[in-house]
Amino acid sequence: MTSESNVTRKSVFSTRYMAEAAIIAAIYVVLVLIWPFSSGVVQVRLAEALSVLPFFTPAAVAGVTIGCLIANLVTGLALPDVVFGTLASFIGVLFGYIISRYFKNSALKRKGDTSASLSSIEKKLMGIPVGMLLTPIPTVISNMLIIPPVIRFAYADATPIWFLIITVGAGEIISAEILGVMLGIAMNKRRNIILSK
Repeated sequence: MTSESNVTRKSVFSTRYMAEAAIIAAIYVVLVLIWPFSSGVVQVRLAEALSVLPFFTPAAVAGVTIGCLIANLVTGLALPDVVFGTLASFIGVLFGYIISRYFKNSALKRKGDTSASLSSIEKKLMGIPVGMLLTPIPTVISNMLIIPPVIRFAYADATPIWFLIITVGAGEIISAEILGVMLGIAMNKRRNIILSK
């Protein structure tokens, strides 16, 4: 009986994980397609707001990465942009996930009671969980470092790299950090309903 319930639990988890990743990927693609400023020298890719989702579910790492890959392919970006843009997103959400796990695990260790509500013991800054505030930062950094040389060399753009770092960084701060944290705050109120625990 126990082994059957473990198999069922693992199947449900993997099915839920795949469903969450697919939904996140689809939302990412749609946001890129409907927003005209998703790529270029000056870009604010609204879909990068989803980089806060590793705070809620590990499925966001696969979802955002696959969504970025599909969006980059569908919008006809240059091959180096498809490859390195997807890599930048993957690095960002992976490290965002690692940061969010660190803060959640250390909060549970401080409390010592795993049955306590996580939201009641997380460190907060202005009422926002610190892990949520920090989760999008690796996405901002990885895109600031990887995307400017891609724009410069894949598209033979004459814009100086330092200017591209500023414009891509500003766009990422707006989309990943500001809009992402706003999304996270809204989702945090319904975290047990929307995504897996």
